[in-house]
Amino acid sequence: MSGTRWRQIVNGVQSTAGITVPVKASAETLARMAKAVNLPASDLSAVGRTDAAALLEGSPTEEARRLRAEIERRVANMPPEDRERMERLIRQEEEAAERTKVERLETMLQLIRITTQESE
Repeated sequence: MSGTRWRQIVNGVQSTAGITVPVKASAETLARMAKAVNLPASDLSAVGRTDAAALLEGSPTEEARRLRAEIERRVANMPPEDRERMERLIRQEEEAAERTKVERLETMLQLIRITTQESE
């Protein structure tokens, strides 16, 4: 999505040939936008876009948020020694996940570079 289209959706209007018309994103588009900026489904619901919120709630990002909250709640109730050990394990897992994410992003960037070179 272009930056121009993003702004049109955020502002709720677009101007074409001097005429301003309302813009309303589809639920799918709005859910993708929310996911891109890590906006929780509850924020979409709060502004009346329950259709997009429902789509976002099924996303891995929203599920990860829910699981993280449950983990934090359970770890907070552990005895201090167990809590410290669990917090170390969680940090290690988060670091491993971040390394995997970086590797995937690097691969995506390489593919984009290759595709861009071929089309030039």
